[in-house]
Amino acid sequence: MLSTALIIDQTGITDAPNSVKSLPNLRSVAVIDRTADVEKAAQQILPAHLAFSGQSPHAPDLIIVNEWVKDKFIDTMTQERLRLNREVRSSHADKHVAWKKAVTDAESKGEAKLIKKEGLYMVDVQQSLADAALTL
Repeated sequence: MLSTALIIDQTGITDAPNSVKSLPNLRSVAVIDRTADVEKAAQQILPAHLAFSGQSPHAPDLIIVNEWVKDKFIDTMTQERLRLNREVRSSHADKHVAWKKAVTDAESKGEAKLIKKEGLYMVDVQQSLADAALTL
C-alpha cells in the first residue's frame, strides 16, 4: 500500500520513494496582497500564532503585507486579538533578546517600525525592496 502512497516526511530523514520532505526547521511565509480578504487572513493567521505558545507549525514565521492593505491588516489583527481574548505567551525567551536588538537596530536606521497593540508585536519594514537592492 505504501508503494502507491505519497509520504510527507516531516523528520527530513526518510528517503523512501514517493516521498516529499518537509523539514521542520523551514520558515513558513504568508503573503497578503492588495486583493486579499484581510479579515479572513487575520482570522486564520492569528489563532495559529496564539496556539502552542507561538510554536504552531501552521503559523507563518513571516507575513508579507502589501502596503495598500497594511493599515487595514494591522487594525484587523488587533480587532481579532481582542475578539479572541486569549493570553499571549511566548516560549521564545532565548530568541527574544536577539529579536529585540535586531528590531531596535532597524528602527534606529529608519528601516523598520515596531508596532505594539493588544499584546501583539508587528514590525513594519520601512525600506522597500528596491531601496534594499540599491544598498547591496
